[in-house]
Amino acid sequence: MARLRQAASEDKRAERNEQRRLEQGQARRYTVIRRGASDRQRKQENRQRLFTSNLFLRLAFDESAGICCSSGKVQLPPPLNNNDEITLYQIGRHVSFNETFWHIFGFSLHERDPAVLHLAVHLENGRRVYFMNETAIYRAINPPKTTLIEFFELCNRVDAFALTLLYSEVPYYFTWTPTKKWMFRKQGTPINECPGLFKSNTLGRVFTVNPRQTECFYLRLLLINVTGPLSFQNKRKVNGQQYPTYKDVYNALGFLEDNNQ
Repeated sequence: MARLRQAASEDKRAERNEQRRLEQGQARRYTVIRRGASDRQRKQENRQRLFTSNLFLRLAFDESAGICCSSGKVQLPPPLNNNDEITLYQIGRHVSFNETFWHIFGFSLHERDPAVLHLAVHLENGRRVYFMNETAIYRAINPPKTTLIEFFELCNRVDAFALTLLYSEVPYYFTWTPTKKWMFRKQGTPINECPGLFKSNTLGRVFTVNPRQTECFYLRLLLINVTGPLSFQNKRKVNGQQYPTYKDVYNALGFLEDNNQ
């Protein structure tokens, strides 16, 4: 307490002296000492600034400390970014004459081989239709064609070859045109048994179906295991008998095991 009283009295005395100096137009010069430095590194910097002594700072740090009552502005030079990675890459890049001509003629730089064609799977009247308010009626009357519906149309044509194909094998011999129709390929490896028929290495990927969608799931299994479907209803017929579900058809064909076997 004695130390606190002494510090308080010194502060009051300093404030009175400072006020007297201010009235006389004189500014007091404070000495700022860097704390924590060695004797050699302790440098005193005289600053023509006015400080007001703070009692709590003096007691906490056991040094003369105060609050700066004036402010200054320091302008730093803008940082220089000499590490421009894009420019360095372009300068150091080496392009051979073969790659140069490839770029000049605009040839494709990469390609995917073999090509993959996605094949749709859906139930009858279960295809997705995207429309706007202006095209809703037109879409309802003329729904878009899918690869599955056109596969049925292909098998319904008088074409014995199409009846021997699985759904996933169609892209080998047929191409899906922008008009959404299956057309015979005009390029590829010729088939000796069928003149005018060509085969490519295009893969047909049938979309996966969640087993919880039972009907669509077993329809997909029938499409990848049974050839020559003519329609959705025809897929439910086995040996002249019509079954109510695709699961029953799959079971009748012997692809499922149950307790009755």
